[in-house]
Amino acid sequence: MKKNTGESVPSQSNPAESDPGVLIPSLHSSYQALFEFLPGAAVIINSDWAILAINAEGCGLLGIHPAEPGITSFLSVLTFPSRKADLLLLSQGAQLKLEGQLERPDGSPAWLECLFKRLPDDNYVVLLRDITAHYQHEVTNSILLEDHTRQAQELALLNLVRSRLAEQLETGALFRTVVEEICKVFKDTQVSACLLEGDQIVLQHSAGFEVFVRVTSINQGVIGRVIRNNKAELVVDVATDPDFLGDRTSVKSEVCVPLRDDGKVIGALNLESKAGKVLVPDDLQLMCAIAEFLNLALHRTRLYAALREREERLQEFVSNVPLVLFNLNPDGVFTFFEGKTLSTFGFVPGQLVGKNITDVFEEFPAILADFKRALAGETFSSVLVGTDYVVEIWYAPLLDHTGKVYAVNGMCQDIRARYRAEEELTIRARQRQALAEFGRIALSEPDLTAIFENAAQLIAQTLEFEYCVIAHLAPGEPQYCPGLYCAASVGWLKSELNKKNPQAFSQESPGLTIQAYLDHAVLLVPDWSQTTYRPDAWQTDPAIISSGSVPIALPGKAPVGVVTVYSRIPRKVTRSDLSFVEGVAQLLAVTIDRKEAEKALQAERDYALQITNNLGQGLAVLDATFHYQYVNPELARLLEYTQEELIGLTPEQLVPPEEQGVLEEAIALRRQGKGNYYETTLLSKTGRRIFVGVTGMPVWRDNRLVRDIAVFTDLSRHKQIEDDMRTALAKERELHELKSRFISMTSHEFRTPLSTILTNSELLEHYSDRFSDGKKHELLKRIQHGVKYMTQLLEDILLLGKMDAAKTAFNPAPLQLEALCFELAYSLPLAFEGNRQVMVEAAAAPGVTYLDENLVRHILTNVLNNALKYSSPDQPVYLSIKYSPVAVTIIVQDQGIGIPADDQPYLFEVFHRGTNVGTTSGTGLGLNIVKRCVELHRGTIKITSQVGEGTRVAVTLPHTRPGSAATGLI
Repeated sequence: MKKNTGESVPSQSNPAESDPGVLIPSLHSSYQALFEFLPGAAVIINSDWAILAINAEGCGLLGIHPAEPGITSFLSVLTFPSRKADLLLLSQGAQLKLEGQLERPDGSPAWLECLFKRLPDDNYVVLLRDITAHYQHEVTNSILLEDHTRQAQELALLNLVRSRLAEQLETGALFRTVVEEICKVFKDTQVSACLLEGDQIVLQHSAGFEVFVRVTSINQGVIGRVIRNNKAELVVDVATDPDFLGDRTSVKSEVCVPLRDDGKVIGALNLESKAGKVLVPDDLQLMCAIAEFLNLALHRTRLYAALREREERLQEFVSNVPLVLFNLNPDGVFTFFEGKTLSTFGFVPGQLVGKNITDVFEEFPAILADFKRALAGETFSSVLVGTDYVVEIWYAPLLDHTGKVYAVNGMCQDIRARYRAEEELTIRARQRQALAEFGRIALSEPDLTAIFENAAQLIAQTLEFEYCVIAHLAPGEPQYCPGLYCAASVGWLKSELNKKNPQAFSQESPGLTIQAYLDHAVLLVPDWSQTTYRPDAWQTDPAIISSGSVPIALPGKAPVGVVTVYSRIPRKVTRSDLSFVEGVAQLLAVTIDRKEAEKALQAERDYALQITNNLGQGLAVLDATFHYQYVNPELARLLEYTQEELIGLTPEQLVPPEEQGVLEEAIALRRQGKGNYYETTLLSKTGRRIFVGVTGMPVWRDNRLVRDIAVFTDLSRHKQIEDDMRTALAKERELHELKSRFISMTSHEFRTPLSTILTNSELLEHYSDRFSDGKKHELLKRIQHGVKYMTQLLEDILLLGKMDAAKTAFNPAPLQLEALCFELAYSLPLAFEGNRQVMVEAAAAPGVTYLDENLVRHILTNVLNNALKYSSPDQPVYLSIKYSPVAVTIIVQDQGIGIPADDQPYLFEVFHRGTNVGTTSGTGLGLNIVKRCVELHRGTIKITSQVGEGTRVAVTLPHTRPGSAATGLI
């Protein structure tokens, strides 16, 4: 139970009497009779709110017991919200009814109605009644009443806003109405409406604000955030919102909703509460509903403004359109007749409205007939042509849902200017066609005189003039008036006019033609009776009333002639006529200039052709696609083609495949506008390769490649000389290297046997008496071996010399190859120490073998010596012979040191020896001699070897029969 310290009222009672432990037992019997007459729960308290007595119903209602310790005050059980004011009334002796609240044991609240009545002894009896259910019902009803009241206010506000918005068609009035009505309904608030203009928010109307910033950025404030996010917001406490821009001390809450038109945010409606009032979600919903009404009203206002603008523009259009618009009902009465050009037809606005068409246009049966056609449902236009008018009228019938004509719309227009313009266009078109035809003739006709005559006839026929004269500067004469002569004439004979040349073209008394020439100006005489110009000398027809002269000249250049036209009564020459004559004169000037340029160009071409035809180098002109357009005779001769055969070919067709890359690079540079020089090979018609140097130069016009010029220089002789020099230099370098290697080899190979011979001969000379016969024989054998080695070395060198000089004879003859092999297999090992062996395996020859025995001996000797030299003494060398129908193959296999892979490509070079031979003697000539001997037989040699596993040499020699091969020197 809640405890209350209680409050006391003034009292004269003894404090000791307020002790419930003393009072309750003594007073219970006194108040027992009173309790029996009191209905329901009751309690007796003193002026200090102490409980003096309580009946059973009161104990049950309050949930206490009279003897319960600690209960001293009635206020410890019940709470009275406005107790201070009530106690004051109670102390004054008034009867008082109060509502108190207590907390039940289960924690639920209960409300009691307490009726206080004062007793004679200044105590109070309190009658208690449980009003919890009634109180809750009243609270519920109060909440419902508050909700209904709010809903009624919201509906009233919405209906008021809707009705006010329905009456407004101006944006400013819309915002003012909404803002002020919201401010009336929501007390203690300030309301504003803003529109978005670019990236700024501009205030439209506000109410309740003391100060409001008219323009803010879209990036500031709650309003800016709502517009950016396009989402309504409720800020319950603006003190917690960092974006709020107003006075946080006076404003408590804020509701801001976006305003939209066609789904696009255009502004915001904002509500701010003051005086601590907290806005709730219901306020947000209400503002959203009002915003929807405002959105519709804004959209309607925009449409209304657009419609009004459209009507104004339409009215302005109708009032200013160069047409007359009308509407007729089925009875032929005008319901509308407006247009800017009403005055053209003799009417004023509104004059014909309400009148019948038959009354207005009774003198125009064609108009009445057209109206009947329109009433029949036909849409059409017609043209009325009179002496002083040309009018076009359009008719468009309007049909109802049954297909019946209920009105006729139409418009009419004065088309006199257009009519004349169309006639003028027809004339202009005919003139343009004539000019085009003359331009074609001028381009195709080589004779200038024929061109002049065509021009004169064209002018006279197109403009329908009786006379036309074209005067031209005489060839070879100075550009001076007496140099003019009649080049063409219509109406007069050209010969007759030229007879009058000295007088007609005199500067002393110039006529119109000469004056136009001198003034370099177009001259028009619309009426000869009213002009100061002199007529031309040949102008003898008295009916000529008008003339015009146009100089023949290019812009910025002196005239080269004059065109003059003459017209008889009543036709007069007009400026329009002279415009056509000017067109012809310009074509004549261009043609004359082109003819002169063609003559000069032809002369230049003839000169250039002489140069190119006699040029000692090849020359070609290619088009933009790099096809030959022209080749000079020298290039055709170089390539063994005719000039005609080369025309249309491309450089790619004359260059071998391996040179295409060089050509493509050169062409790419020329496409970029860069000249270049490159060397390449061309293929002649017979397939001969010609090494040339090409100088290319592109020709550009108007930023595009139009042609390419190429000059070809035959470098074949220079190339041959260069190749010969390079070959000679290589041979000289090789000879020098051979010489160095030969000197090195001979100095080494001769020094060793010579030292052996010298040493052994000195031993025999000085110590022969001390040596036994066996020792002497051994020394002599060493001397002989050295001599033989040197002899063999010299023979090899001499043999190579003969082969280099192509003096080695190739003389095939029948040869017992097996016998030769066995002979060498026996004799060659004797020159080596140890028990050397050559194992021979020879198949029987299928017939007579024709070989050069001397050359075969060289082959076998060198191959077997190498095999024996580079093998260990205990490893035999194998020699085998195999025959085929056309050749014999000799194979020598050893198990020696082998040849390194890096040395194998150089096996047949002179003086080359393997890098693994060590101190083993040798000249490096043997295999070169073997290869040359094999080549003389037109055979082949193949060597396969692996280090440490031995070497295999296979020599294949064709059978050479008498008469089947050349015999002699190779």
